[in-house]
Amino acid sequence: MHRKRPNRIHRLRQAAPAHHPLIRQEEILGQLYEHGGGALFLNALTKGELEEILRRTGIFDGCRKAGFEQLEIGLDTTEPFKHVLRVSPPGRPDLTLAELVLKTGTYSWQEFGVHLENLNLLVVEWVLLQNPLGAFVAGRPPLPGQKHPGLGIGANVVSFLIELAQRLRADGIVEHPEYYHAAVMYSRTFRFPHPETEGILMALQRDFANLSFSHAAWAVHHGLVREGRKVVRWVPEEQVMALADGPLAEYFGSAPYSAAVQQAKDAHEYRLVRGRVPVIPGWDAA
Repeated sequence: MHRKRPNRIHRLRQAAPAHHPLIRQEEILGQLYEHGGGALFLNALTKGELEEILRRTGIFDGCRKAGFEQLEIGLDTTEPFKHVLRVSPPGRPDLTLAELVLKTGTYSWQEFGVHLENLNLLVVEWVLLQNPLGAFVAGRPPLPGQKHPGLGIGANVVSFLIELAQRLRADGIVEHPEYYHAAVMYSRTFRFPHPETEGILMALQRDFANLSFSHAAWAVHHGLVREGRKVVRWVPEEQVMALADGPLAEYFGSAPYSAAVQQAKDAHEYRLVRGRVPVIPGWDAA
């Protein structure tokens, strides 16, 4: 594969200097599991407690509405730094409906002279929500990275994560959206610590409001978005939700953060490549 010349690619945000990283993460589970995996999920919850939270937040109901009446959860706590939770029909791990890879960590960063130190966060490494026996339908075509349609339980999973984070006494939740459309969906409750990135996300949504959600997602994914003459690529970055009051919530609600977000939004203007219409693979006619 040939490498693209760097001056042809416009990244959504310049990388932070090496001496001032966006987020510095220190793994803490290693202190809790010095000799391998622990019996409790994230050193805090039993399997029964997790099942109750899944039930209470509507995740089981969402799976049943998709036609899966009988459900079981599987846990993998063998790795000291991250734990895995799966929901599937009994005896059918090949039909995974939901899979979450989670861990905890301490994070620190600074903006506008505000130093946020040693925040305890629930870290979402991976989320998979799918109906492996379903088919995409009109009005809900596939999104980048999707092999199967979703279950319509994204909001329920966020509620699950919030309750889990509260049980862990975390200051917030952090995830790392691999795709533009994932960042848009998370943006209902999550914010980018860098106001520039938050403003850019808002500008992209503003400028492609005339496209369907799916077509906008594929336009970004296929490199059909331009700012001036530069190609716009989605660069994954941490997105954070603050829980309750505290320094994290104060930061996202501060006047300097809001002003910087608005400034970034106003400074960027995006368009599609002239004459190109985003095509959803296997769905739209080429």
